[in-house]
Amino acid sequence: MKRNVRLVVARLRQRLTAAGNPGLFQALRDGAAEGRSTGRHRRVD
Repeated sequence: MKRNVRLVVARLRQRLTAAGNPGLFQALRDGAAEGRSTGRHRRVD
């Protein structure tokens, strides 16, 4: 099940980079990484 997450992330990454928004993807990626350590999914700055 978790393997599918990589495919979804890859697709989102392609879409965002194609849209010219790599910064947004980076923000989502950082938020996900922090979510794993803190138990939160999103971090509001």
